[in-house]
Amino acid sequence: MPVRQDIVEANKDTWATKPETYIGNGPFKLKEWRPKDTIVLEKNPNYFDAKNVKLDRIEMKMIEDSTSALASFQGGQLDFMEAPPTQQIPELLKQGIAKKYPYLGTYFYVLNLSDKAEKVDAAAAKALKDVRVRKALTLAIDRKALIDTVAKAGQEPATSFVPSSIIMQDGKDFKNKHYYKAEGDVEEAKKLLAEAGYPNGQGFPKLLITYNTSSGHQNIAQAIQEMWKKNLGINVELKNEEWKVFQTTRKNKEYLVARHGWIGDYMDPMTFLDMWTSYSGQNDAAYNNPEYDKKIDAAKREADPIKRIQLLHEAEDILMADMPIIPLYYYVNVVCMKDYVKGVHKSPLGFVFFDKAYVEK
Repeated sequence: MPVRQDIVEANKDTWATKPETYIGNGPFKLKEWRPKDTIVLEKNPNYFDAKNVKLDRIEMKMIEDSTSALASFQGGQLDFMEAPPTQQIPELLKQGIAKKYPYLGTYFYVLNLSDKAEKVDAAAAKALKDVRVRKALTLAIDRKALIDTVAKAGQEPATSFVPSSIIMQDGKDFKNKHYYKAEGDVEEAKKLLAEAGYPNGQGFPKLLITYNTSSGHQNIAQAIQEMWKKNLGINVELKNEEWKVFQTTRKNKEYLVARHGWIGDYMDPMTFLDMWTSYSGQNDAAYNNPEYDKKIDAAKREADPIKRIQLLHEAEDILMADMPIIPLYYYVNVVCMKDYVKGVHKSPLGFVFFDKAYVEK
């Protein structure tokens, strides 16, 4: 999006944190921002289509706890909220209070393949560098059970990294295969773990799963902890961190297994696949495969759309064979919205558009 170059250059680190320097060209402008409390937006009179923008003001409340947010929604303090408490989603959907929208994203775990993992636990770091161990961890998870009993929002089991519903130039969905069964394959997982030198989990070091503080992430982590213990005999410790701390932990490779998620920036597989090149700043796994890099680089240069699709498939084949990540499910967007709120648009990329929104009296 275009921004005011002179303002940004004069306030390099702070321009996006103050209403007077946060200048954009959208239907609303930032009026007030109280961190961890409230963001106030006001209609932008300079917007090209301002005459058709019906809302004069939007007040956004920053409520970290989803149960508290839902209570505010049900009590009439909020007209719209995203991500209601996991346990209540089925009933909210059934009653029509919540609606489900497509969301182009994958919830997954990332595995630390860097040497820095040794500082967390040398034995566990060594184990994770064995692809048989990584595959065993992946196959020991029943994604259908995870969704039905824990996530509960009608998500789709992730049997690839690139989610379904990206229609390519050949008219087909890019997702053309399942790299493993949604239910997992415990027998194959046990076999691979034994081949790696850990029959029935014997001698396998304790694993640490780190996630950012949230009851939803905690519930997923506890379910994975239980599956790895029951199916592989592996003991798992859980650690939650406040978002800012967690971001640093993951980026600095100071973890073993970490919660991750990626929402597409645009409707193309590349937004998911180029993050795992060896030179990507998003590569929190420290994954490095020269063949993978070559496929992605070739796809970026390929003008023929059909050949490009093939190169992207070949790249994902390499990624899913190496397993630096463990895809769990494809996101859906669950939103609670009062029936008098009209015209709000939620895109598959996760953006909420209020330019056509209004409150019906």
